[in-house]
Amino acid sequence: MTLQKSLLLGAGALMLAIGLGATATSAQNTNPAAPPFHGRGMGAGGPGMPGGPLAMFLGRGGERLGLSDAQQSQIKSIGDSHRTDMQTVMQQVGDARRQLLQAQINGQTDDQIRQLSGQVAQAEANAAVAEAHLIAEVMQTLTPDQQAQVKQFVQSGPRGRGRR
Repeated sequence: MTLQKSLLLGAGALMLAIGLGATATSAQNTNPAAPPFHGRGMGAGGPGMPGGPLAMFLGRGGERLGLSDAQQSQIKSIGDSHRTDMQTVMQQVGDARRQLLQAQINGQTDDQIRQLSGQVAQAEANAAVAEAHLIAEVMQTLTPDQQAQVKQFVQSGPRGRGRR
């Protein structure tokens, strides 16, 4: 097999994997039984933590914070009210990343790669701002002690959360 055929097969396999991942993510996000923004966010730490921006407020995070049933209900309602906006900005991030990868695979010029990389950065910045608005709204539902706990949790990083 020639090097060119090997590269084409590898690129094809990569694109298939990306397509399957996008399909799985899309299917997961449309599941009405799934909690808001369940799945992987933009990256490790801070906004975009695994589980999305609400992960530290719901489930085990909510238990650690000692959230009341009323607070949990308010947070879920906030997540629901932002669901469409968050899905839109995350779709834009995914689209921008996919366009960049396609350009890289197709051997586009450095300038084209830089331009598309800038579009990824802009899409991620938009997503970070949307997440910040959602988190700010959720933080208003917490007591001052709970807010301090969240800030400490985020500041401590992965090691402070039991992962090594």
